[in-house]
Amino acid sequence: MTQILTPAGRYSETRAGRRGAYTGHFWLDRERITYLDDAGFWAFGQYHDGVLHHAGFVLEPTPADDSSRGDPSSPWSSAVGPLRDGG
Repeated sequence: MTQILTPAGRYSETRAGRRGAYTGHFWLDRERITYLDDAGFWAFGQYHDGVLHHAGFVLEPTPADDSSRGDPSSPWSSAVGPLRDGG
């Protein structure tokens, strides 16, 4: 799974190679991230030491590939992924 968070408060998830499998809005409150999917359901995640735990996935930030997409040091312009063993 890959998740992209934008400065405008939108997200897009790629699941099983399907881009845009889930899209919607997100909000951050300290270490908690709240999602409202465009289909109307809510989801939640929690950051622990810079690692996002969401829907059974453990995701880490990855730098943006193209500097024209924004500041690679910004978590908003970075994709979050790939899945790794959290055990």
